[in-house]
Amino acid sequence: MTPLLDLPNATVTNGRLAANGPAYQALVLDSEQLPTSAPFRSSIPVATAKKILSFARSGLPVVVVGTAPGTVPGLDAEGDKVLQPVIASLLKQKSVHVVKSEAAVPGLLRRLGIRPSAEPASPGPIVSVHRSDADTDFYWLYNQGSVTQDDEPATLFDPNTSAKPVDTEVTLQGRGVPYLLNTWTGAVTPIAQYTTKGDSVTVRVSLAGDDSQVIALTDNPNRFAGTRSNTGHGLHVVSTTADAATVRADGSLAVEAAKAGTYTTRLSNGRTVRTTTSSPGSAIDLTTRSWSLHVQDWQPAAPYGTTGSAGTKTGKEPVHVDIDRLTPWTDIPQLKNTSGTGTYTTTVTLPTTWKKGTGARLDLGQVTDCYTLTVNGSKVPTVNQLNATADIGAYLHAGKNTVTIRVSTTLINRLRTLSSALSTRAAQANGLVGPVTLTPYSITRVG
Repeated sequence: MTPLLDLPNATVTNGRLAANGPAYQALVLDSEQLPTSAPFRSSIPVATAKKILSFARSGLPVVVVGTAPGTVPGLDAEGDKVLQPVIASLLKQKSVHVVKSEAAVPGLLRRLGIRPSAEPASPGPIVSVHRSDADTDFYWLYNQGSVTQDDEPATLFDPNTSAKPVDTEVTLQGRGVPYLLNTWTGAVTPIAQYTTKGDSVTVRVSLAGDDSQVIALTDNPNRFAGTRSNTGHGLHVVSTTADAATVRADGSLAVEAAKAGTYTTRLSNGRTVRTTTSSPGSAIDLTTRSWSLHVQDWQPAAPYGTTGSAGTKTGKEPVHVDIDRLTPWTDIPQLKNTSGTGTYTTTVTLPTTWKKGTGARLDLGQVTDCYTLTVNGSKVPTVNQLNATADIGAYLHAGKNTVTIRVSTTLINRLRTLSSALSTRAAQANGLVGPVTLTPYSITRVG
């Protein structure tokens, strides 16, 4: 840490460290930082302590969680003697605050008037990184789930399922129009629904466990040249009783609804719009439909443990099964210990009343591990592998529609049958498990 604090911009100005960026508003010394097995959690080099003392004297808020550092790293009794009066002096500064636990830190920061650049409506698992340039603020938001878990995976073969979906409003510091920067596809899309107050913009954020997204705020209309504008009249949606609001390809605003009804939408010019929609169709559960499953069972071509080039060769044995509902490979006798790729195909028949332009979201539920999606022979562009949902309305038509999902698994289920070192590991629930649901929705222009 000391080399970072020695950088030229590591100075305190108006109560902020490195005021020209990243402009830290406080420094936290946390003896409760995990893991508990980390050595010297309450230790600090003398040079670092002196630097933090100078920051505190310059007005930077410093928060000490639990026990203040009392030793230097390693076994250095003389160093400890030098450190202790520095820490004693630090604790006497008006800008230094001591709390008993990490849980007390957010409340203390609020009382000090310190607000995060990205502030969720309520405490939760979202963490953020804020970066900016001359005319745009960029926010990376990540749903980290639980920081700790009792059954933490022993190896990377096991997925972390502790992170749950989160749906909340987040207030971002900055001005202008918010854009969603899709890190899976590269698409830049204006966000239709948001509110503004002073130097902040509040947007709705929905993230699956371990998922992330990037939101940009800018008042430069040319910043994202080539993307659709946020409407020619500068309107946006403030609130709506519909499921969601979007910006259409022509720049107009629209609301989406999966059920028939009358919805109320308030626009940024103060106007209230009411829209009445008919039913776009009922949600279709594909979990218990018939699926054709073609699998490549990846196995070592030579006996396991063979060295040299022969040991790198892989056999890919074809296996075909017809299933009447989605279930993990471990529950299918022909695939019990299989690793590899599986191609699932099913048919969805839509009524003759299906209208072009109707939206449809396909939610795949649990997919282990990664997947691609094809509808009626057209590959759906790169889809988010973590929230396992895709909008496929543009690919559907009345009558029969073919949906194909290709899943690639990890190798653990095959390896645990070959390696004695892995034989005690639990089998992974490979494949497309679901539930898989296709939900039609209407798209109605407003404004």
